[in-house]
Amino acid sequence: MNKKLILLINKIFILFFFTLNLKSNPTKEIKVDWNSVNGAFNYSFQLKDKNEKILVNQKILENSILLNLANGTYLYRVGAINRKGKIFYSKWIPLEIKFSFLPEVIEPLEINEVNTKAKRMSIKFKGNNFQEESKVHILNLNDKLPTKILNWSKEEIEVEIDLKNRSKENYSLILENPNNRKFIKENFLEFKDVVSRWEVTKRSAIFPGWGQKYRKDKIWHYSFFPMALIGLTISYYLNYNENLNLNDKFISERNNLLFLSSISQEQAGNNFKNLNTFAILNSYELIYSQKNLNGSFQISNTVLNGIAGIYLFNLIDALFFHKYSLKNYNEDRVKIYLSLYQNNSIQNLEVKENTYQFGLNFKY
Repeated sequence: MNKKLILLINKIFILFFFTLNLKSNPTKEIKVDWNSVNGAFNYSFQLKDKNEKILVNQKILENSILLNLANGTYLYRVGAINRKGKIFYSKWIPLEIKFSFLPEVIEPLEINEVNTKAKRMSIKFKGNNFQEESKVHILNLNDKLPTKILNWSKEEIEVEIDLKNRSKENYSLILENPNNRKFIKENFLEFKDVVSRWEVTKRSAIFPGWGQKYRKDKIWHYSFFPMALIGLTISYYLNYNENLNLNDKFISERNNLLFLSSISQEQAGNNFKNLNTFAILNSYELIYSQKNLNGSFQISNTVLNGIAGIYLFNLIDALFFHKYSLKNYNEDRVKIYLSLYQNNSIQNLEVKENTYQFGLNFKY
């Protein structure tokens, strides 16, 4: 009977199997079961850790046991107990427990515009249940990109991807934990010709609308800036010529008034009253000319402000009003100042010179 029972115990571990049925609840319950032994009235189960400390020493009637174990390496053995109470143990068998949860990626869930000229890139995945043994695969049906995990924690993994020999197709993401626990996201990487924010802005600074055309905006969009500036420039040119004519007229009437005012009564003689009348009329005309000239100056200033505004809006549009793929913009890298005005005033019947100032500064 004893020899037969020993043979049956040995068969336990030839055919022995156990299952780890791990749930994601806090108890971390593990079930171990084995084949029943003929002639065994009950069983003895012993479990110890790697330091030889006995953790479980229990007699049970059934051929299974529920345990609460943490990750680690253990040794276990099962003994069959006959009707006389004698125990026949198996050898100590190593048991390594590694809990593996399904990984979850929260962000990024897709990167839909990767620069076709890029040779490598790094991505920080944020999520849950990442492990040291986690693996990141970037692949499609025809190719798999080399990846290297730079840093990891339970909630973040940083991965470097080699793009040198990539194919043209989109790539899917597979983040795999032990025991074949996988998170899969198809069409994760998509490669496109990416326009640079700075290249667009530089072109728009050189010629308004050029940058918008370079990034393939709609024709009405990139045509607006040069057409508006051309229209305002023509308007300023025409108004500038009118300014010259009004200015010449004002100076001529001012000189006439000064001349009439310089003639004394003795010099005028009998014509003094007529000269006085002419001087009064000339003064009214001078006031009217001054009013027209000031109005013309205001129009010129308004047109110049419009030119400055359109140009500045062109730069702002190039910088911000587009969904650029590579988010590497730093506000500290660009500084713009813009001042454009025409300073005209009439004081004491004197016309001051026109003054213009313009400034544009990019800091890379």
